[in-house]
Amino acid sequence: MKIYLIPFAALGVLLSTTASAQEPGDMFATASANLAGDWSGYLEYRDYQSGDIARIPHERSITLPPDASYVVTQLAFSDPGQRIYAGEIATISENTIELAFVRGGTMEVESYVVSGFQTTATGWTTTLTASGYDAGAPADIRIVYTLDGETLTLEKMVQPEGDDAHAFRNRVVLERQ
Repeated sequence: MKIYLIPFAALGVLLSTTASAQEPGDMFATASANLAGDWSGYLEYRDYQSGDIARIPHERSITLPPDASYVVTQLAFSDPGQRIYAGEIATISENTIELAFVRGGTMEVESYVVSGFQTTATGWTTTLTASGYDAGAPADIRIVYTLDGETLTLEKMVQPEGDDAHAFRNRVVLERQ
């Protein structure tokens, strides 16, 4: 399967299943059921042209159907000079998340492996990994999702081919509304 890197604004949806809590993907799917609702906050990202960190407003509305077989997320964020609307749908099978992202009439699909899951006193943290592309170049992708009370943080790190370590690419910080 060819993996496409989707814009990071799309990477925040997961779903609930009734599977065993033994595998990280199963644990993540069950725990993520409480993500349904409206969220708002910001997206920070590294501008590869200037090297600066930029911050823009970001909102998400996450819904699950009654059988929790998939998750739909509507996204809205401000890009300089315009308001951007996008959508995504996600499914989980075993330890793999399939995510379809739609923006401007174009759909891209990417697969992530749920490589870890830990509960905390106020929520949970999980790590997703994939091989894909960043800024048009092959890269290993690592996204860490953290739910801490009513705050959801998604941090994306990339390791371009030939580099020794992952580096910050972007972060979404959202509060439940």
